[in-house]
Amino acid sequence: ATDEAAVSNDQASGRDKNLPEG
Repeated sequence: ATDEAAVSNDQASGRDKNLPEG
């Protein structure tokens, strides 16, 4: 994710491209 909204959505799914938390 690169957009703040996308980052929040990706992190929630644990599949953020910048900060993989899952």
